[in-house]
Amino acid sequence: MKNIQILFLALIAIFFSACVKSVDYSAHIQSNPKSMLLIFSDNLSSEANIENAVLARSITPLTEAGYYVMPLDVVDQFLEANGYHNHSDIKGIPMDRLYEIFGADSVMYIKALNFGTNYYLVTSQTVVHLSAELYDLKTQELLWSKELPFIEQTQVGSDPFSFLINLITTAVTQVVNTETDRAKEVLLPIATQSMFYRYDCSDCLLRGEYSPYFRQDAQIKGIVKNK
Repeated sequence: MKNIQILFLALIAIFFSACVKSVDYSAHIQSNPKSMLLIFSDNLSSEANIENAVLARSITPLTEAGYYVMPLDVVDQFLEANGYHNHSDIKGIPMDRLYEIFGADSVMYIKALNFGTNYYLVTSQTVVHLSAELYDLKTQELLWSKELPFIEQTQVGSDPFSFLINLITTAVTQVVNTETDRAKEVLLPIATQSMFYRYDCSDCLLRGEYSPYFRQDAQIKGIVKNK
């Protein structure tokens, strides 16, 4: 009899080991955004009502990365006062108008490509798959973009006893995950931290001016000097 095995997989990027892209940071360096507006631009997952959780979990890593992030309650007040009932509605507002309203240097559009837990006979998979695009609100130029799948997968051995145990544990896990909302509470903070505050990689977000490590990012050393 084989023991039940729990395997947790963290996929930092699609085919990460084979597809490391090189990013041109020249526009980001020239723009040097200090303040940022967060907008949840789209939800392509089957999970509803995740926009507030995604935005709230993105603030801390972006702040730690050295940016001033516009308070969500300020954005909410604007949305309500102008007939917008959720953050995704604001994505249709032109960037020059966003700049006039909020005065931020940049806007980060965050999209959920997949979110939640799927259950199968011999495995369950919890996914937080996000993409993000950072634009200069004055020039409307794309400064940075990234897509990041983060997956937690649980599986067991293939012998009949393990299979039977898995049918039971999968049912229990489904109840527990429904009650605790594992994607939101456990994976989402890890995913946003990896997305916005994983540094010194070839496609990482550059640290902002409020970071003590401003312009010390490994990927731009030799490009930016004495700034």
